Amino acid sequence: MHEITQHLLNWLQTYGFELDGANKLDQAIFGAPADATLIRRGAAQKYHLKYLPSMTLTHLSPLNVQDRSMYPMLVLGDHIGERSSAAFREAGIQYLDAGGNTYLNFGDVMIDVRGRRDSRRTKPHTPETETNLFSARRSQVIFALLVWPGLTDGPLRELSRMAGVSIGLAQSTIKLLDKTGFLQDASVRRLRHTVDLLDHWTAAYPTGLLPTLQIREFSGDIDDIKSIEGDESLYVSGESAAKDLLRPVTLTLYTEDLNPRLPAINRWRTDGRPNISIRRKFWTDPYVDSGRNNPDKIKPVPSLLIYADLMASGDSRQREAALRLREDHIGYIAD
Repeated sequence: MHEITQHLLNWLQTYGFELDGANKLDQAIFGAPADATLIRRGAAQKYHLKYLPSMTLTHLSPLNVQDRSMYPMLVLGDHIGERSSAAFREAGIQYLDAGGNTYLNFGDVMIDVRGRRDSRRTKPHTPETETNLFSARRSQVIFALLVWPGLTDGPLRELSRMAGVSIGLAQSTIKLLDKTGFLQDASVRRLRHTVDLLDHWTAAYPTGLLPTLQIREFSGDIDDIKSIEGDESLYVSGESAAKDLLRPVTLTLYTEDLNPRLPAINRWRTDGRPNISIRRKFWTDPYVDSGRNNPDKIKPVPSLLIYADLMASGDSRQREAALRLREDHIGYIAD
């Protein structure tokens, strides 16, 4: 049983609830789809469990709020702040965190506990916890599997190269995907529940993988970007990669290594309000070799990463564009 699962289970018992299986909590913590029934004093309610590494409405995809499950959502996590708990209650979203903060409302049951801090835990549950399916490095593996499904039944060496991780890390991620129910067959590594996997990956991205990718931030003109002669390693993401959906005011670029001449020739500054973000390119596209199949020196990142960057922006314009992008260009990711 996962550590955070035990804390959540303890609080449910403290508040007088029975649960139809602790393994359902474990499934949700690891990112697998899970439905569970809570019972208290004769009243019962079945919930669709969702784990959020960061318990905020920003990190709860609008697609998840109207979930495909017929049951109401119960959001689980390590800690929910006072502002987020108020926002969840106002939105009618029920939750429980590892510190005992909870909002549960069904039948004659009403439990509303706020402002608790989890003082019992010496180390918080973070996206880098060893057994977390959506840690930064494992998220790179999941990204590669979602973007290039053909990697699922290929050699582990190829998967590790495409994802930018070690063979051992790729292998342990595959095992964890199998354990959490995201593989149809561990021997051929065929994904299932891919829409749920995408939703969990996107929710974990802002606090898991994204912070490990940041290189530098600048301010400057984003409309006419000059690349370095002979350098074809620039990739664009975020709203600047979705110009057909909105007018961009920020620029997000990915590169394997920031050439110090790039900020200079584009006259980017470090003393203004940042509107340009330079991030580490962590993947290798199996179908594009150094841009030779694409005449543009600045190429778009895979659509999934554009979607994640738009969702992680915290900007309502970008989130609306993300949902349109998902509908139009990420349809290949389906159960």
